Amino acid sequence: MGIPNCPRIRHVSSHIAVLTLFSGLSWSQTPDQAVASFVGQGMILPKGGDQYSIKLKKPQLSRMKGECDVAVMVKDADWKAEVIRFRLENIGTVSVMNQPRSVCRIWQDEIVLQLSGFGPNEAADSVLNSVRQVLQTPDEYLASKGVHFSIPAGAGEEVPAKPPPPIIYPKSLLRVDGAYTSAARSARLKGAVTVRLIVGTDGRAHKVRLMRGLGFGLDENAMKVFPLWRFEPALQMDKAVAVESTVEMHFDIM
Repeated sequence: MGIPNCPRIRHVSSHIAVLTLFSGLSWSQTPDQAVASFVGQGMILPKGGDQYSIKLKKPQLSRMKGECDVAVMVKDADWKAEVIRFRLENIGTVSVMNQPRSVCRIWQDEIVLQLSGFGPNEAADSVLNSVRQVLQTPDEYLASKGVHFSIPAGAGEEVPAKPPPPIIYPKSLLRVDGAYTSAARSARLKGAVTVRLIVGTDGRAHKVRLMRGLGFGLDENAMKVFPLWRFEPALQMDKAVAVESTVEMHFDIM
């Protein structure tokens, strides 16, 4: 537990861009398979980023208490005796375009999430619908904030466009700032991780390459969050195009 160290992100070219891979969750046939399908997924946890342990019953899922929204990686998931237990790695803070940024006053590196109140014959789709009230995909999170995004994920093999004609560059809809590490905190390290990437016509970042790192685990944390970003794609003559960009993610001690 500690005071969060939230990185700042600055785009060093007008080509605003960042990667986003959308990992869809399959509709499993049994509750334990449904729960297991979340393992390895990057998700958004609304309101729960400042809590180490969260316990909710099914009727309470829409009434989560807390002050900050965070991105998490689902490390473990278990369904036993009609109770779901998730172990979540806190991988970064999130912000939505033109909306106040969520700030965690207390930073939890790991979060344990327990959901209960399910019936002995609970259907898999009911389990998935319940979990997704608490753990949301980037698209679902944007929808909860009143931002529409429904572009299917592409293959990420597009060739970046270049002017002329002029390009209207992407707008960031959902941004995720990577988590500061305890090693960097001990070293009182601050600086920027620089990456080069392509924003595709699917509004996601592809082919993200580390150009300049900081070490102390910050490079890995920066790269880890890019799959969750969402963009309004670039336009060239009113047609969506892919563009290449350099992005700096700044880490600093607060």
